[in-house]
Amino acid sequence: MNPRPDGFARRLIVLGAAAGIALGVWPADRPRRIGYISFFPRPSPGVVPIFDAFFAGMRDQGYEEGRDYVMDWRHTGGKPEGFDAHAVALAADGVDLFWCVTTAAAMAAKRATSTIPIVFSGVSDPVTSGLVSSLARPEGNLTGLSAVDDELHGKRLELLRDLLPQAREVAVLWMPLVATHRTELTQIEAVAPRLGIRVQRVELNRVEDIVAVIPPLARTGTDALFILPAGWHVYSSGELVAAATQARLPCIGTERYHHAGGALLTYGADIAALARRAAGYVDRIFKGAKPGDLPVQQPQKFELLVNLKTALAVGVAVPSSLLLRADEVVR
Repeated sequence: MNPRPDGFARRLIVLGAAAGIALGVWPADRPRRIGYISFFPRPSPGVVPIFDAFFAGMRDQGYEEGRDYVMDWRHTGGKPEGFDAHAVALAADGVDLFWCVTTAAAMAAKRATSTIPIVFSGVSDPVTSGLVSSLARPEGNLTGLSAVDDELHGKRLELLRDLLPQAREVAVLWMPLVATHRTELTQIEAVAPRLGIRVQRVELNRVEDIVAVIPPLARTGTDALFILPAGWHVYSSGELVAAATQARLPCIGTERYHHAGGALLTYGADIAALARRAAGYVDRIFKGAKPGDLPVQQPQKFELLVNLKTALAVGVAVPSSLLLRADEVVR
């Protein structure tokens, strides 16, 4: 079954090669092309709201998809290492701008071009990853909106402690290929001891092995699985959470797509809201603003999402204090 909403496919118009153009100058007689690189050819239900929000943001700015702009969509077939080739191809084909919702895509676009504008939304830490040198003045051809995930991990561990007061060991799923994961893991390990939590590192080198990490954790009595943000989770988090739930291992997510995949508790920035705001930067750049002069913006809203169906399946009683604070509860 195709998870995309009606009309979504029409938004993903892939055009042929076009001549390269100078930064900030666009012909008025053709739609502008926005390059986008994804892990997979079509979005899961958990990420559809992100794209809907971006398209809504473009409409807010007066841009009609198809008339004023088109999306040139490329995908890597689930391979994290495939972003660079697509970024180079999109740059060579003359896209007018890159919109990136993952650090991997934004880094690949940065390596591919120093002139085509790049707008990112929802990346974890653009400074630590090397996307920009400063949030206040990013310089170069990049700007966007950060999800500040690295600053939220302490709060997530506190929520985990509220949810599972008896928890002593938490496994953190991380991937060396993701630029920010080492730093995020170190930050979690720095906070965990004051909450009486031990951190078990679970390294994943291939997306195909994501479900295989669960049985060993279940056998060793790990209390919960903490899932760091990664673009490929958009399509595999449901499979991961299902395997963990079957093993009665609670999952703590960091993005709404983890919640859509069934994670028991998720806390993070409203990524859809960031995508909608990103359209404002696209508009300003199309009108001549330089990306490097536009400061990287921060989230205005954070979401606490709880899944009571998953809680029942893994045998966890969610405290009423958490339910009262939740922005969304699946019952």
